[in-house]
Amino acid sequence: YVPLKANHATGLEAAKKLGCPAGRELECLRAKPADALMPVNESFSSSLAYGTPLLPREPAEALRQGRFLKIPVLSGGTRDEGNGFVSGAAQAGFPVTAENYPRLMKGAFGTHAEAAMRKYPLSAYRSPALAWATVASDRAWACPTLWADREMAEHTRVYAYEFADEKAPNIGRVPAGFPPGAQHASELPYLFDLGGQPWDDLTAGQWRLADQMIDAWTSFARTGRPYGWPAFTGGRAVSLKPAEQGGIGPVDLDRAHQCGFWSGTLR
Repeated sequence: YVPLKANHATGLEAAKKLGCPAGRELECLRAKPADALMPVNESFSSSLAYGTPLLPREPAEALRQGRFLKIPVLSGGTRDEGNGFVSGAAQAGFPVTAENYPRLMKGAFGTHAEAAMRKYPLSAYRSPALAWATVASDRAWACPTLWADREMAEHTRVYAYEFADEKAPNIGRVPAGFPPGAQHASELPYLFDLGGQPWDDLTAGQWRLADQMIDAWTSFARTGRPYGWPAFTGGRAVSLKPAEQGGIGPVDLDRAHQCGFWSGTLR
């Protein structure tokens, strides 16, 4: 998230690069085809601005201050969020190797890089790519979600979950040799027909998990309480796995994703 003023500055800079005349930037940008706009848009997230009627405050600060609508919240993600992204980067020509792993750590975490490499040593993972994907899953996804859940739980009822089916459908088309795991968006076939069609290769255990998840989601939509789930109190979330992997039960996200380390170094 960025302030509205910074967002405007980014837009004006992009308009200048594309030859838009001063005073007519918005009209000019709207007339450009998508392929002309894409090279000047570094990240789809860079345009999420606060300081507007829709989003008046920086979201993390609003959570810390309790300045948000106090309604029940169903909040979670997938256990291996980073796997698909790291695999996709490799397919695009940016693989993670033992040689560039320290450089990636240094670029991401600066003076904390050595501590992060001790916490996530290459020797603990099947490949450098999986090590980096785990760092991304923990630091960029799981721990910020946990911290936000704790902030919200101070003011309203929160139901925290983590989708953790290690044999979930390979929704991101991760190639052989890299474990897709419970990658980003891999829970969607359990809840929705994608493209108007059900996912056709779920096992019987996964279909049972899908039924349980749909029960939880629909009961939350109807009553504000997912069927059979405890409210989050700052510690454990609900882990969503098929019965053959242990079934639905509690998970300590703090421990599972090294959130104490990340909170102490980079939060």
